[in-house]
Amino acid sequence: MNLHVFKKPPPPALGFALEEFEMQFRYPLGAGASFSISHGRDYITFFSAIGESTLLVAEHQGCVLGTLSAAIRTVRFLNGSERATAYLGDLKVAPTARGGVVLGRMFQAMHELLIGPSGGRAYGVVMDGTGRIPPNYTGRLGVPVFVPISGIVILKVSVHAMAAPAGNPLCEMTAGESAQIHASLAPRGFIPIGGNPLLRSSMGSTDLATSDRRACGRLEDTRLAKRLLVSPNDEIRAAHLSRFAFATVSDGAQLLRGAAARCAAMDIPTLFAAVPAAFAPSLTAAIRSPAVQEIGATVFGCGFGDEAADWWVDTAEI
Repeated sequence: MNLHVFKKPPPPALGFALEEFEMQFRYPLGAGASFSISHGRDYITFFSAIGESTLLVAEHQGCVLGTLSAAIRTVRFLNGSERATAYLGDLKVAPTARGGVVLGRMFQAMHELLIGPSGGRAYGVVMDGTGRIPPNYTGRLGVPVFVPISGIVILKVSVHAMAAPAGNPLCEMTAGESAQIHASLAPRGFIPIGGNPLLRSSMGSTDLATSDRRACGRLEDTRLAKRLLVSPNDEIRAAHLSRFAFATVSDGAQLLRGAAARCAAMDIPTLFAAVPAAFAPSLTAAIRSPAVQEIGATVFGCGFGDEAADWWVDTAEI
């Protein structure tokens, strides 16, 4: 087995093999349907939009056996300090290679590559209900054990079923203005920051706020770097409300309804956003719409100490 390390897109032949490799992984969509994820042949752009990216590919005789991706990015800690941290994702192991050495080798190699730049801090997001979770395959070969550090809820909004928002429309603003509002609203917790959404978003990046500046967010998609496919020619179009922050859940509900209305006008059927699990019940109650589905996920990580706190992650980066 060969273990390849890439900081830029892999060669075309391997890029094609990676594209074929991803197609075998299917995820439930409801009512017997499913979808696959495509990061494209350059594969690494999705993580490059988050930070300094690394792609590991386990390969044998031209056949991809597994992948693991990471980005070094900045996380704002509870005391306001900002520290470099490794974000891990896109862990896939071919069914024929499960139970062997592929998974352990990839994690060991990624740990050795990133422990210096990350200061030993790393995290990833795992959907609830996933069969094997990080504590099952970390804590060996020199890799620290990844423990659950926060629960989050992904809100999946069917925008055409959402009632039109009442009251004042949302305001567009510059990224700098949005950053100031976000800083004033951002609650206590761990907040990943930085990145370049324009590398991943085909619709651009639109910073929004309520007219009273009591809620803000960024509307984007991931179609330049990550697509959801029912079939090779049938893509699920979705947008994401990133950098979501609000003074009260009522303010957050107003912003989410306004963002959903913008998606409906662009004929984008689905909008995703994420909040810490503790906020989800009151936020969905404030939205007052059956168009919102809650999907649970867990942040696993190492190197963050023992202090429990919420994590504010963006669905565009999961």
